[in-house]
Amino acid sequence: MKIALMSVADIGNYGDILFSFAAREYISRLEPHAEFRFFCPSATTIGDEQFYQYSEEALDAFSPDAIVVVGGEVIHRYDKEVWSEMYDLSSMERLPSDTFWGWLKRKDVFKAWFSVGVLTLPQAPPEIPRQELEHLEYVGVRGLLSKKLLEGRTCFMNLHVDLVPDIGWCFPLLFPDYERQLQSIAKANRLKNLEKDQYIVFNGNWTSIPQEMLPIIHDELQNFKERSGLEVVLLPVGPTRYTVMKTLCPLLDGCTLLEGLNVWEVGSVLCGARYYVGSSLHCAMTALAAGKPAAIIHSAPLTKLQDMFAHMMRPDLLSYDWKHFPDLLHKVYAFSCNERESLRLYSTFMRAELERKFEKLVEMMRQHRQGRLSNS
Repeated sequence: MKIALMSVADIGNYGDILFSFAAREYISRLEPHAEFRFFCPSATTIGDEQFYQYSEEALDAFSPDAIVVVGGEVIHRYDKEVWSEMYDLSSMERLPSDTFWGWLKRKDVFKAWFSVGVLTLPQAPPEIPRQELEHLEYVGVRGLLSKKLLEGRTCFMNLHVDLVPDIGWCFPLLFPDYERQLQSIAKANRLKNLEKDQYIVFNGNWTSIPQEMLPIIHDELQNFKERSGLEVVLLPVGPTRYTVMKTLCPLLDGCTLLEGLNVWEVGSVLCGARYYVGSSLHCAMTALAAGKPAAIIHSAPLTKLQDMFAHMMRPDLLSYDWKHFPDLLHKVYAFSCNERESLRLYSTFMRAELERKFEKLVEMMRQHRQGRLSNS
């Protein structure tokens, strides 16, 4: 079986890079002989893996049995409002959104959206052509808010729109040797100590952190370091986060700025952390999935953030105001043994449910392919 996996890994975002790798890992367990090809709006190489630029011609050259969008808040048509911040639209032959919509009417191929997020902007009309859902054999969204956006304003549930856990809940499975990775990172950065559970990870970016809040963030992290005895690790996971972390680092006494890590190293640092506080959904989710308390503070009320913490029944670990940064630090630090056990049970459940959804997806792909072969 030949499977095309679609994502925006080319924008260099931690979670978006790992979606395709995680999906391939799960599907390969069920279909060991499957052949995969990764597609993005633009071509890129990550590690040893080639990501092909999406086009109808590129899909034809691969001739997939299945096309699956894996993860990300990519179900929208806001090319000008959203994708223009990440791509030079004037230099592209196709719109970035075509990677997720342009192939829906292809015949004789299984088509799916899996664990995706749906975006709608308050300042722009919804750009979700719901009639296009008829062309998909499977639709699985990663949260209830995304599901309701696809269903529209009807009060009835559309059974064609399934709920699938965010693929990020399985990210720790991609880092089985994270403790060895920590040793390598410490050696490469000449660090005395980067041991499991001996540090807190923080990150954020200029789009989320008001510049006037930097002194408060500095003071709180410094106080937390002295009070807890833990190291403070600043972990930029993209160009915009690097800038603010670089600004904070000289102000913090004895903190560690980890620069230039690849996604496997970033994931290892997150799995080894005692706590995480920052503005990255999938940094927080990696920590949570590894059983570590985590909180998010972000200036925008994104559906993906609301969905994750609402499903966990922990909206108190999410804030849109950086003035609440001290409170969030205290909440993760004060996690009780019972809360940690509840987090462990929840992350175990989400991984099991994600595995069940992958099994459902693969079985549907098999049936579709068998039906096509039988009719040929």
